[in-house]
Amino acid sequence: MPNKKEAILETAVRYIAEQGGSFSTEQIASDLGCSQSLIFRYYHTKDGLMSACFDWICHELRLVLEEVEIPQVLSKESIDGYILDVWRAYCDYLESRNHVASAYMYFVSTGWKYPRGYGSAETVLEKILGDDYERITDVYPDFIFAAEYVIMISNVFAAGKFIEWKGDEDAARKFEMILMHGIFGMDSERIK
Repeated sequence: MPNKKEAILETAVRYIAEQGGSFSTEQIASDLGCSQSLIFRYYHTKDGLMSACFDWICHELRLVLEEVEIPQVLSKESIDGYILDVWRAYCDYLESRNHVASAYMYFVSTGWKYPRGYGSAETVLEKILGDDYERITDVYPDFIFAAEYVIMISNVFAAGKFIEWKGDEDAARKFEMILMHGIFGMDSERIK
């Protein structure tokens, strides 16, 4: 069993997935058999708890994306392929963790953009790519634009997938085709 601090976080993510921001810390305390004061000792306020949940979700997602193999030989084409592999890892993660995805989309749909310490898409990419960031941007100067486009379409996909398009098994593939055609300029014959 996780420690109480982690259990509070995990329970809060579940409530955010189900109720958005309308959950109460009383519900969490009741579920875990602890006091609200323990929750506030760790997270100070409900907003602090929500912020910690968003940070945790983004950290988990970042770890998944860091696992995607960066091509050894860099070209625009190999980087385009890498971006698509990142997209697929993102989709797989969200689909395998439905309650986390729902909580994440609550945050995104209510204006949360980046967790503490990130501030921009570029900062996120620098953290995911590490030392390879400069190598990639040297070869592919439009990489930031392409990545920001993917982030935007990913948020649209996830919002639709987990809010309005539940049950559309082909949604990820449809968005992948939009990415491939829209950002990478691949013709429709190549992307079937």
